[in-house]
Amino acid sequence: MADGKFTLYIRKVIVNPMLGRKQMAVELLHPEMAGLKRSEVKAAVAKKFKASEDRIAVFGVKAKFGGGRSSGFVTVYDDVDARVKYDNKTNLKRDKIGDLPGRTARKMAKELKGKRKRVKGTAKSKVVAGKKKR
Repeated sequence: MADGKFTLYIRKVIVNPMLGRKQMAVELLHPEMAGLKRSEVKAAVAKKFKASEDRIAVFGVKAKFGGGRSSGFVTVYDDVDARVKYDNKTNLKRDKIGDLPGRTARKMAKELKGKRKRVKGTAKSKVVAGKKKR
């Protein structure tokens, strides 16, 4: 593999103050490389926009037919809090940012659903997992 040389073209920059970010389409030229790592793209965008890498989300990178070119999307958030608030959970999990709740087991979720069916009113929110008390 080459020493990571590629050209980054930033297209269609939109400043989105409602979501606290700049969003853009990027075009990548990498003639000596098969593909690019998201971390390399992040580093290049961080350098251009003078932002830390944890504020940048890179997604939708697809190679063009024939090789040597790729395109994708990048969002640069104003701060990490804005990213945690507005970025989708897949991007946050991929970059290990924020704390996402762990999933409950399928069997446990079904048991909780059954218990909620048997309880009336506001008590549904108080139902917890576990065995019945006798």
